[in-house]
Amino acid sequence: MENLYYEVALPLPLRNSFTYSSNIKISNGSRVQVPFRNREIVGYVLKKQSSPNVKSIKPITKVLDRNSLIDKPSYDLIHWIANYYKAPIGEIFKSYFPPFLRKGKKIKDSIEVYAITNLGKLASKESFGRAKKQFEALEVFQHKLELSRPGLKANKISKAILDALISKGYLEKKSRNRNELKTNKELNSEAFFELNDEQNKIYKSIKNSSANLTHLIFGVTGSGKTEIYFHLIRDFIEKGKQVLILVPEIGLTPNLKAEIERRFGEDNVALLHSEMSEKDRAHAWNDINKGFKSILIGTRSAIFTPFKDLGLIVVDEEHDSSYKQIDGFRYSARDVAVYRANLEKISVIMCSATPSLESLKNCQDEKYCLHKLTRRVKDARQPNFEISDLRSSELKSGLTEYSLNEISKELSKGNQVLVFLNKKGYAPMVFCNKCGWTPECSNCDVSMVYHINPKRLVCHHCGTKHPMPVACLNCNEESLEFFHTGTEKLEEFLNEYFKNTSVIRVDREALGKEQLRSNSVLPDSKEPLILVGTQILAKGHHMPNLTLVVVVDADSGLFSVDHKASERLAQLLIQVSGRAGREDKEGRVILQSFVPEHPFLEKISSFDYGRIANEILKERQTSKLPPFVYQINIHAESLKRPLPEKVLMEISHSLNLNDDEFIGPKPELIEKRKNYFRWVLTLKSENRKKIHALANQVIKMIDQGDYSKNVRVGIDVDPLN
Repeated sequence: MENLYYEVALPLPLRNSFTYSSNIKISNGSRVQVPFRNREIVGYVLKKQSSPNVKSIKPITKVLDRNSLIDKPSYDLIHWIANYYKAPIGEIFKSYFPPFLRKGKKIKDSIEVYAITNLGKLASKESFGRAKKQFEALEVFQHKLELSRPGLKANKISKAILDALISKGYLEKKSRNRNELKTNKELNSEAFFELNDEQNKIYKSIKNSSANLTHLIFGVTGSGKTEIYFHLIRDFIEKGKQVLILVPEIGLTPNLKAEIERRFGEDNVALLHSEMSEKDRAHAWNDINKGFKSILIGTRSAIFTPFKDLGLIVVDEEHDSSYKQIDGFRYSARDVAVYRANLEKISVIMCSATPSLESLKNCQDEKYCLHKLTRRVKDARQPNFEISDLRSSELKSGLTEYSLNEISKELSKGNQVLVFLNKKGYAPMVFCNKCGWTPECSNCDVSMVYHINPKRLVCHHCGTKHPMPVACLNCNEESLEFFHTGTEKLEEFLNEYFKNTSVIRVDREALGKEQLRSNSVLPDSKEPLILVGTQILAKGHHMPNLTLVVVVDADSGLFSVDHKASERLAQLLIQVSGRAGREDKEGRVILQSFVPEHPFLEKISSFDYGRIANEILKERQTSKLPPFVYQINIHAESLKRPLPEKVLMEISHSLNLNDDEFIGPKPELIEKRKNYFRWVLTLKSENRKKIHALANQVIKMIDQGDYSKNVRVGIDVDPLN
């Protein structure tokens, strides 16, 4: 057979593709192994070429997929992302596949299961004697008949117990095709809550609307937004469709997965996020791609997962900045979800108690359908706000005497308390009181943060770690002091102050990978306790016994130069405040502030995010800021300090911009990060086509410039800052 020629994208930060040959017919989007420079690499077929204008063409080493693992809509979406976000197409293809497949491996449709034998079905409790746990495990098998490894983990059946049951002849190991598994995919109708009038009106409105619409459910915290989309998901599952649910944080996945499994069956739900093992991620991806499972819950990159028959996309907490990828190729999973739904002619449901200003403006422009929930379920009341003046108070680890007394009162009533502080570590600043030295990261322009367990200094930007010195590294005096309070110090203080109360810290360091993979992010206890947490606790969690929220530092963001700071602060404070008083108990919020008379805090205490958002939108419109103008950031970074500024100045001059069309070049907020010096040039325009045309000119300059070896230039469309 004569040679065929293919244009292949490589998973590298390269904008050009490469031509390879093969005598095999290969589908667009298929993985192929190809030689590149001095190594073999997995690439992705873009298209067949008729007569390539290339002299020396290397053959494809190995065809990994004759038929593409991604469908036509996914293939088209990849090209749209490359065009809109100005990203190398090979890197986008790479994001579509789990690491297992990126390495050229294949996912088997067979799975190892452990099944009960006839002997095991007849076994009674008496035959186990004192081996109580073995019988309890066998009872699970007598009910479920067989379990895969995830099922063993979910039911806490250890390898030792498993081996004991196999040796007794009660269980046997089998291999099954994944679509032949005896699974629990039954809808549990009793697990669905009855919708109130307000919820039901929105549910029916979305259900009866035409497909291919974007819906925004804007509801106060605790108003039952999630229950509405649970009911809508049920409708799609009953039609044989699949559903994608995006969440911004890994910490939100365990409880949501448990709730969905309770309603839709534990074997009908797949989970996808970066803390999962490569094998588990590959199986989850395959289960959705082949249609073995109907519901996928995932974080940002789950938006790229190809489905067999996708019917609905849900974007929960749509306002959250975690949906924006800020390293590698930059994209917004929320906005990609909207475009993907448009391509596949399906609907998107976005939910938030504090919607992004971009989404609210899209509702004003009638691009999205707005649905409002104005009251909490069960007619629970909004929490009462108090502002505690820090200026006249003696602080104990950041807390006023008043806050401590109020915490004590709530605990004495048997309630739970959340103390919110968005600063990780023990002490954000270490300082020598003799010479003024502070430990700074050698790779970044930031101070290192002291962590107590283990005792070390950590850079929160590059991850560099050093043992905590006993003496000052500048003057050798043992005169180091800790300034400010992080969650570790707050946890330590509260444990000492409330000796008979459980204090639980909830942040990424405290949780660890195992808890993020399990259903134990939040304690299940109804006993009095204190939660100390960062923004991981500010969204999506339902804590019915929590009655008081204390915000240790409500001032962060009040005086920022970032034009989005007020929006983010409003979202953060309202979201974390919304954890209090979610059922029949009255909730309270104490905002600690050095500027208690600040008008912004007064607005927050009204709990009226809609009014706050409209005021910020008017300010943005007057100042010609997003979402009323479009922005694209051109980032340049280099190991050599002068080069990023020099390159961006050249680009700025070449574009011949008017004064109102750009900002900068200027150093990034943290100029040096991971040893790279970083500058940014911001392009802005009220015309989207114009600003994208400018970005395309920049790409040509990057490709043709002679500075690419020493400077990395990247493009960020619709930046966060």
